[in-house]
Amino acid sequence: MGLVACDGESGPTACTEEARSSVTLKIIDVDTNETLDEATIVWSVDGGAKTTTACTNDDAFVDDCESFPITYEVDGEFEITVSATGYADQTKNITVVSDECHVIGKSLTFKMNTI
Repeated sequence: MGLVACDGESGPTACTEEARSSVTLKIIDVDTNETLDEATIVWSVDGGAKTTTACTNDDAFVDDCESFPITYEVDGEFEITVSATGYADQTKNITVVSDECHVIGKSLTFKMNTI
């Protein structure tokens, strides 16, 4: 049996054991709408420590910039900065909440401007 949580009214809720993405990013060029080949992502939750990661559109990697999950099953106020060579850095904030089982994931598109 999977994870179980009580909703208080109708009895236990069956939760799945899958990990859900908190925030999934799409990073594109604002002028061409094409996905960037690579980008660096710096993010934090609730003002905590910053985490740096990267996406790439290299066929050898799953973590491409078309649909990049930055973390799983974390809720709170995210501050996310994306940078890429030849583009102006961009920062966005987004709030992710949870239900009794999982985060309610959000999608965020960064439309990057060339410099």
